[in-house]
Amino acid sequence: MAASAVPSGEGAASTDVQLRALVVRGFRFLDPRDENGDVLAVVGVRAHHDVLDVVRLDSEDDAVAMRLPATEDVLAPRQVLWQEYGSAHQVLGAMLDLPDSHGDQATDLLVVSRRVSA
Repeated sequence: MAASAVPSGEGAASTDVQLRALVVRGFRFLDPRDENGDVLAVVGVRAHHDVLDVVRLDSEDDAVAMRLPATEDVLAPRQVLWQEYGSAHQVLGAMLDLPDSHGDQATDLLVVSRRVSA
């Protein structure tokens, strides 16, 4: 994540609040770094109800969130139950709006993939 990807201003507070809300829901975050110590991305994962929720923030304007069956390989999933692309604020908001699933994934979630314009 380059210096320009660091949130600032009004949107930053919202993104910060969203990240804290995800932590409260059980997300664990890490920030892989390059050899110079610069953050490459912010990645969060939560396992629950036989699914994995994953968010990856590559920059303020480039983020993805997805829900996968717990049996899927997070790095190369074959099945994605839900996916959202867009700005960090949009993607985190969509993940926060996504209901927890308690039953059969085939009936609880619509399998969807879409791109959201920034």
